[in-house]
Amino acid sequence: MAIPARNALKGYTYQQYVFTLFLAKMDALRKITRIESEAETIGNFDDLIISEEKEYKVQIKNYKDITKDSIVVSDNTVKINSNVSRYNKEDNNVFIVNTSNIIPDTMFMDLPATIIDDIVIIPITPDNIEDVLDEMYSTEVREVQIIKFAYNLTSCADFVVKANDLPENIRLSMDLEENTILVREPIKEIEEGILLITGKPGSGKSHYVNELVKKHDEALVYRFWINSQDESLMQRLQFDSFLNDIALGVFGTQRSFTVDKLIDKIIKNNIKLIIDGLDHIENYNPSELHLYIDFINSLADGYIIVLSRPLKATVEWKSMELTNWNFDQTAIYLTMAHNIPDYQTEKNIYDVADGYPIITNFIAKHYKIHNSINITSKISDINDYYATLLDSVSTKSVLTIFATNNSFFLYSEIEGILAEPIYMTVVNEFINAYPYLFRCVMNRISLIHDSFNTYLRMELNGYSDIEVKTNNYVKESILKEEVNFMARLSSFNFDEDFYKSILIKYSNTICLENLLDSTLDYNSITSFYNQLQRLLEKRKGYLDIYQYYMFAMIHQMVNRNDLIGNDGLIYQILVYMNEYHNIECEIFSSGIMWHTFILLHSNEESEYKRFLNSKHFSLNQMYEAYEAFKKEHDFFEVRQCAPKHDEIFESLESTDIYQFDKQDILIRYMVNIWVSKETQNDYYQIIHEFISHDEKTAIIRLERLIDKFAIETRWAHRILTSVIYEINELGDLNEDNIFYGISLLDLIYEHAPKGSFTTCNYVQSYIRLANHKNEKIDIYSVNRFWAMYYMRKDYSIYSLDDALILFEKHGLIDERTSMSIIEKAMEQSEKGIRSLMNKYLDDKDTLFINKLDQEGYFRCSDSPADIFSLMPTNINCVCEKTIGHRLSEILRYHGYGKSIEFDEIHNVLLSKYRDNILEIIAYYDYSIYGQVSDKELVSLIEDHDIQLINSYKDEKKEYIPFEYGNIHEEDIEFIKSNKISAIEMAKYTDGWHTCLPLVDLFKIYSKEVIQQNHMEILHNAMFARISKLEYIGNWNLLLGNILLFFDIYNIEIDWSKMHSIFKWFLRVSLIYDLDEE
Repeated sequence: MAIPARNALKGYTYQQYVFTLFLAKMDALRKITRIESEAETIGNFDDLIISEEKEYKVQIKNYKDITKDSIVVSDNTVKINSNVSRYNKEDNNVFIVNTSNIIPDTMFMDLPATIIDDIVIIPITPDNIEDVLDEMYSTEVREVQIIKFAYNLTSCADFVVKANDLPENIRLSMDLEENTILVREPIKEIEEGILLITGKPGSGKSHYVNELVKKHDEALVYRFWINSQDESLMQRLQFDSFLNDIALGVFGTQRSFTVDKLIDKIIKNNIKLIIDGLDHIENYNPSELHLYIDFINSLADGYIIVLSRPLKATVEWKSMELTNWNFDQTAIYLTMAHNIPDYQTEKNIYDVADGYPIITNFIAKHYKIHNSINITSKISDINDYYATLLDSVSTKSVLTIFATNNSFFLYSEIEGILAEPIYMTVVNEFINAYPYLFRCVMNRISLIHDSFNTYLRMELNGYSDIEVKTNNYVKESILKEEVNFMARLSSFNFDEDFYKSILIKYSNTICLENLLDSTLDYNSITSFYNQLQRLLEKRKGYLDIYQYYMFAMIHQMVNRNDLIGNDGLIYQILVYMNEYHNIECEIFSSGIMWHTFILLHSNEESEYKRFLNSKHFSLNQMYEAYEAFKKEHDFFEVRQCAPKHDEIFESLESTDIYQFDKQDILIRYMVNIWVSKETQNDYYQIIHEFISHDEKTAIIRLERLIDKFAIETRWAHRILTSVIYEINELGDLNEDNIFYGISLLDLIYEHAPKGSFTTCNYVQSYIRLANHKNEKIDIYSVNRFWAMYYMRKDYSIYSLDDALILFEKHGLIDERTSMSIIEKAMEQSEKGIRSLMNKYLDDKDTLFINKLDQEGYFRCSDSPADIFSLMPTNINCVCEKTIGHRLSEILRYHGYGKSIEFDEIHNVLLSKYRDNILEIIAYYDYSIYGQVSDKELVSLIEDHDIQLINSYKDEKKEYIPFEYGNIHEEDIEFIKSNKISAIEMAKYTDGWHTCLPLVDLFKIYSKEVIQQNHMEILHNAMFARISKLEYIGNWNLLLGNILLFFDIYNIEIDWSKMHSIFKWFLRVSLIYDLDEE
């Protein structure tokens, strides 16, 4: 949730919104092939030309109040009020308008539309466009990519974009660390069926993949391993990541898919699929090996190649073995890869390595360093090679430390584990002698090839002792709540007792808070809990009810923010750490913080690029990061320089600059004026008046000045508040400065009610100013920001109302406090989780609703409740004044188009006020549009002579039990007739991929059955997987639905204990602190 897509759209014109919409459709659906702007056409329908199967000429108008009746089409013209647009009848014409007052009755390009005289009318608002964009993409990353790409295009007056111009869909990196030298002749044809190519460790299987792709460049590749410090090392091994990446390569888009569709597409399109390194699954993720084998078997009619070391598992696939290079191939490789063209040297290396690719590579690297071949006798295999190297090492067992995990160690960690200085000397001497066996990035070191890991584990005496010693060291660290090894948890092999102990320990709110208060490596905390989730899935019976609930809350909290996109804030945190901490020894994860540090420290881009690639970001993200770093570095300098008056006013008077950009120019200019103390300047005096609490005068004066720059005067207050904020950021205003005399934690608490986006700005400004003044601060408090409720697409409180109702029932909270909590939560959400208050109120009795009504609650302008959306029984208990007030609001809102959407008044038309509502709607001559299935209501509306316009209606689908592998309320009879158990039913998600979605469905079983099996049901429900995708479903409803499950089925729990967990969740989410009541 790091990059808010809607935030990226701020400041866009309506035309930019529309273009972004169609660009996204081009990207996601791949039907649109070309979009051109401002083309020369006959007539005015020239804003866009969209080419699909046909070519469409598009006119875009930002007319918010028009209705269908406002549009008059005659010969070659479209007239709206006094505005006339010409069009060519021979064209396919589309008119797009920013209004919600036109009732759609058909679909065009999957958008609601209507048609007037062969012209397609699409009424769509910016909010509608944002919703369509959200639904179109499975991840926000791609959505933001397209939004930014659209903005860059629209900065030009005219442009043409084709489908192949779109930013590339980024898959996991398949690039090996070393370049491939093409020496082998790959198989000529990839035949139908599954071919298993086996080879010894280091026989060049992964490089052979590149040789295959060189010949069969249309083939799709997936690798389970590219290097030992790959930030996606564990992700690559997960079946869900494998499916997602393969689907991205097959479909070329990040839209949703099913495995059946994926298989069908691969087979029908004759897609050649090459899967490299299946043995890594057998070694490091054996519990999912059967999923991979089943998937590959399902592709038996396709063209599939699997490369692997010999597998222990039995597979019925055709096979071939990869053999060593011959001399000619070895000579080519040595010449091209290592610049060793000398025949005798090549012959000597070949005689030793016998064409074994990895041994040839190692000997060549040694030769380049030492100008000698360190081995003279022939090597039979890779283990023989390693044994030869280690023959002279007296305490070779200490080197087995590198085999105790399949990731990396810090040098300091190796020293701490081995303890004896002499052992560290042995390790360092071996690394210095054979650096080509290791991968070193900053202070992190790992083995370059998995074959050395295997050798150290399997062939050397003493490995078991070192593994025990290492594991004890790591376990002690994790149990002491040190973050050091948390991100690498899955790279070690621990005993079951330890897994049980950490699952219990860290399913505890105190442990999380301790972590938040002791590290700046937030990515490690997130990674740790994601690994714990996978451990917990396979371990029933370890946690009790309260620990399950705590774990669910913690997991959602630590996954709210992956930090990507917060480049400026991360920069300032690293600047602070550079002054007061040791960055290399305090960041242990491989997330954005670490890769930003590498980028800034070494200016080496390759690691950062690989990281972005693993997260499906384009390189544009790196360039945006550079821009953010520069802005932060130059922040004070650019604001403290003398203002360039002539240059600024030339820009402000330009007609080629958007008014939002002009506002930014003016804000910076006014700050420069203030810092330069140009006291006689009008802008300086305006700022002084605003600061001196004469805001009204200041705003009026500024309005007069900005009007001549074509900046709307309504923005004057925003401009002034922005100027004052920047002056505060510079550390000016003495004791009145908002960043003085306050801790970072208190600053976060103070601004959290405004939402995470605003809070982020304050946090960044605070840390920047502290860095500028070289002042120490409570820097760990930044984690409280990372963990707070996220302003956009954070669904962790979606069932908040259910939780509150239950705690009220058990006497742990009162109704007014519940309402305050909901109001706070809605204020912190970008879209307000619009239905949350209504859902809560619909669970209250009519006496409570009536009491609220008497207090005027529903008539307050800031009330988040919509009385017309409540259940009819609750609407019946409010007074006519409230009904009239709400109806007046609706009539005013739709005053221009005079058409009301049926859903807005559906419930009130089922209440006792139905006739009064219809009479008033009829009196003012409004129409109603929407889908009305209630025949009685249709009749009543028509009896009142109200025009009813039915909108486009989807055809009703035939019922399919567990359609798409999801559970639905309609499945009850199927569940009963097929005798599906409660334990089994719990394993299903709903259509939104939500775990434990329909608590009421368990009522078909006896309470005794539920009570006897409640822990197994809860476990299965929490780890329900999305059918045929093998993803764990989302936990969005667990906050309330776990509690509902306990309550409905009379499962005995300590409700006060649950309430304590709930209170903690609200407090750390910075929504509400119930202990301050």
